[in-house]
Amino acid sequence: MLLWNWRNASKGARDNFNYGRFLYERLGSAQEDRVLRCLKKALELAASESFASEVRLKIVEFILEAYPARAPEALRTFPEENDALRLKFYETAADSLGQASLPLLLEGLFYDWDPKTEYGFLKYPAYLRRILELMEPMDSFESRKKIWTTFGEHKDRE
Repeated sequence: MLLWNWRNASKGARDNFNYGRFLYERLGSAQEDRVLRCLKKALELAASESFASEVRLKIVEFILEAYPARAPEALRTFPEENDALRLKFYETAADSLGQASLPLLLEGLFYDWDPKTEYGFLKYPAYLRRILELMEPMDSFESRKKIWTTFGEHKDRE
């Protein structure tokens, strides 16, 4: 049976990812909500599994390729502590979605950065600079006021 009982299966990140891909390949857009639910669940589970960084990026790439219109909604809460990997996620989203990735990039820009930690060998100014470079070709006029008030007046964030 094509839609087997998923409740009785193993439910790790890879299992959810593979099941979501399986549904997508077999049923296409007929099961779009169910596929995205599996992929979001895979992202959540991958955050708690030790091998998960490469799996998370593969899930993100798959969502961007399969559902570009719904990708910003699906990827809104990308769980990644490693700053370099999170930046790679934003680069992938900007390349795939273009202007539609602006809400994700803004979330990355206003991410709560812990200045006491450096995870992924990336310092805060370099992270901000790269996010702003990704946003440069986009129409971010409505966001400029928030960007300026958040970063333009704070000398202590450098």
